[in-house]
Amino acid sequence: MDQDKVAKEAVAYFGSGYNCSESMLLAFSKAMGVVCPAFPMVATAFGGGIGRLCQECGALTGGILAIGLMYGRSKANETEKRDRSYAVARAWYKEFQKRFSSVKCIEIQGTDLLNEEEAQKTAKERHALCDKVVGEGARILVRLLSEK
Repeated sequence: MDQDKVAKEAVAYFGSGYNCSESMLLAFSKAMGVVCPAFPMVATAFGGGIGRLCQECGALTGGILAIGLMYGRSKANETEKRDRSYAVARAWYKEFQKRFSSVKCIEIQGTDLLNEEEAQKTAKERHALCDKVVGEGARILVRLLSEK
């Protein structure tokens, strides 16, 4: 997987109106050659730090979904696949937290997204910051996936 290509793709999805989580999943699924119309749907509710609660960042959760797509299991008895996906997810979480100093949407972008007035005031700056997180996050995850 090419870091720059996946990062550009993720940022392009984000710029077109998809949320952080959807953008990460769509870019990685495309890079893996696994395209499914349900992918943005399964990631939608993770946007805004899970339904705009400003909890776990959508770029992080979208990456977790991409890890599951790459390493996840399709049968309950595939414990090796489960364990590998857990290990990669832990590494991703730690790398994300290290790079962005948090995994929480509110701590990364600084706005309570449930406060409409505040969210509207900071929309432009927040979008630029989230754009950066999506792009850099995608690069980190590509690197991590290539190491694992």
